[in-house]
Amino acid sequence: MRRFAANPLVAWLRRAATATAALALVAVPYFKFADSLDTKAYPYLGWLAARKTGAILAILLTQAICQLLAWILSWFERHDLGRIHEALDQIAARHFPNADLSQYRVRATLFKKRRAWLLGCWLGAVDRSGENYRRLRSIFSVNDNIESENTGVAGLCYWTEMTVCLEVKPVDDEPTPAQTGDYKSKTHLTDEEYDCLLLKSCFFLATCIKVNGKKWGVLVLDTNDPNAAPSSKTMEKRRRGELEHATGLLATLLR
Repeated sequence: MRRFAANPLVAWLRRAATATAALALVAVPYFKFADSLDTKAYPYLGWLAARKTGAILAILLTQAICQLLAWILSWFERHDLGRIHEALDQIAARHFPNADLSQYRVRATLFKKRRAWLLGCWLGAVDRSGENYRRLRSIFSVNDNIESENTGVAGLCYWTEMTVCLEVKPVDDEPTPAQTGDYKSKTHLTDEEYDCLLLKSCFFLATCIKVNGKKWGVLVLDTNDPNAAPSSKTMEKRRRGELEHATGLLATLLR
């Protein structure tokens, strides 16, 4: 889902609007024929039938209010999402200034931790720099208690709460089983996650994002440019520091 990582309040309002619209479709024909029905066994339905005009107006008004509130909140979300996208573009450009974009891809992806009853927790992509791959909905599993259930570079970064700088060997167009296994092992991917990848990057730089002292999500920079990795420990340390500083500024947009 796009809509700024599926804001729970907006999602709830949309569900309420849909439910009231469905209720209206059931209520209107019921009230139309309610006078000819025997409602003695169901006194509550009889009470509603006697006030059918007010009941229908209440349903339609509730539906309209939910739709309006959801639209207003969505407008603010789209505004915030535009600012976040601009920030991601700037972060990607700063960290990959010499990238040959005609041959390689560079990305900065913002992941947010999400939770659903019975489904557990996962990192879902909020937005991504540039226009390519922006519609992809990358998902990685996370678990605050079990290390093995944190998948992908994003999951590794979330678990360790540390900035991760990872370089892996580029994967061929038709990789051998050994290449595939090595890539999945180093990037902490499951078989299903690996099969869903359209861009198999060979360099990753990721840092955990905290909002109000709690883990909010992860920012991941990645590219399939084999020359993008820092050439020295000093440069790597500088890149880590720059990303952590940029993440601190980005977090101010997420509060």
